[in-house]
Amino acid sequence: MDRYAQATTPRVDTKVIVIGVWFLIVFGLMGAFILTTNQNTGTGAPPQAAPNQQSGTDAAAKVKTVQDQLAKDPNNPQLMMEFGYVLLDAGKYQDAAANLQRAITLSPNNAETQVGLGIAYQYLNRPTDALAQFDKALAIDPNHELAKVRKGFLLADVKGDYESAIKLLREVEAKQPIGTLKLKLQNQIAVYEKKLGK
Repeated sequence: MDRYAQATTPRVDTKVIVIGVWFLIVFGLMGAFILTTNQNTGTGAPPQAAPNQQSGTDAAAKVKTVQDQLAKDPNNPQLMMEFGYVLLDAGKYQDAAANLQRAITLSPNNAETQVGLGIAYQYLNRPTDALAQFDKALAIDPNHELAKVRKGFLLADVKGDYESAIKLLREVEAKQPIGTLKLKLQNQIAVYEKKLGK
C-alpha cells in the first residue's frame, strides 16, 4: 500500500470498539434479564441459562477475542470488566466473578463492574453478596437502572420485600420509552402488588 493510501485509509480506534461492545453487552444483559426474570422465585437463583447466554461457539469466540485483548493489556480495568461480562454470557460464572473482582481492585468506582460482580454472585446462588454488590453500584451511581432492577428482583424473590422491589422497579419503568421493556416492568410490578394484596 502506498503512503497516500495509508494516509487516507480510516483507522478504527480500538477504544471505541471496546466501549461499543461493552454498551451492547450491558444493555443486552439488562433487557434480556428483565424479559426472562422471575423464573426461580424465592430461591435467589436466576433462570437456568444466563440472560443473554449465547451458543457455545459464539460465546467461546467472544471469550477468546477479549482474552487476546486482555493479554496485551492485562491491567486494563475496562477490558477486565468486559471479559467478566463475556464470561457471564458464556455461563462461566466463577471465572466471571474472579475477573470482575480483579477489575474492581483496579477501578473500585466503576458501577458497571460492581453490577457485573453482583450478577455473577446471583448466578453462583449467593444472593446476599449479590445484593451487597448492587448496593455498592447504587452508591456509586444512584440512577443505575440494571442495579435497581437486579436489586428489586432479589429483594422480592429472596427477602419477600415487595414494597422495596416495587419502588425500585417503578423508578426504572418510569424512565423507559413505550415498548417491551416497559411492559415487562409494569407486569412484574403488578405481580408484586398482587402479592401485597393491592
